[in-house]
Amino acid sequence: MTQELADMLVRDELDFISCDRLSKLKPEAMTRGHRFGNWMLVKTMNVLFSMKLKDSQTGMWVFRREVWPKLEVISDGMPFSEEIKIEAWKKGFRCREVAVDYRPRIGEIKLNTWGDGRRNLFYLFKKRWGSPTPED
Repeated sequence: MTQELADMLVRDELDFISCDRLSKLKPEAMTRGHRFGNWMLVKTMNVLFSMKLKDSQTGMWVFRREVWPKLEVISDGMPFSEEIKIEAWKKGFRCREVAVDYRPRIGEIKLNTWGDGRRNLFYLFKKRWGSPTPED
């Protein structure tokens, strides 16, 4: 999958590709609660930042090396994944979201459902109207 994304980046002259896990989501791959949380977070992000993403929380992305220094990403926690997408799209890079297969995780889920979800939601509002800090 990574090679396919890298090839697409070059072939289609893109700067940033974010993967969309939710469009092809296997029902057993994510709980209803996590699906709802993802839906709520992506809708909030799309409204606040005038975006049209389908998956704001995926940590699967590929980008050109020269993109990173131009992004103003300060989060070092769970909001990092949404912030990198906001920055890439808002800075005007050539971005695309690509649907990928997402299957059940092997091993333990490390997500703190309510804590991480709340932190990500608040971070979106702080990023839009406030001044987010790395620990947010």
